[in-house]
Amino acid sequence: MLFMGIATYDIDKRDEIVKRRLAKGRMTPKGMKVLGEWSTFGGGRMFILTEVSDPQVAFESTWPWSDLLKFEIIPVIDTEQIMKSMQPKKRK
Repeated sequence: MLFMGIATYDIDKRDEIVKRRLAKGRMTPKGMKVLGEWSTFGGGRMFILTEVSDPQVAFESTWPWSDLLKFEIIPVIDTEQIMKSMQPKKRK
């Protein structure tokens, strides 16, 4: 399953976030693959696309950062998959 994580933070916590990230890395749990990560230019928000086999892992990934970041975890699907599923079914 794919999940888009949106992390927001107060700018006054930026230095602590950077310090922890440099010291400990992402702290990605076992069973999660990070497909991409983006930050806004002005700071305050990050977007992380991940792939997991168990949705619980997506939730667990927020724990090491929950004192500094607020998370919204959204299940997503590739648009092409949706388009294929919307095609009319052929009758036999």
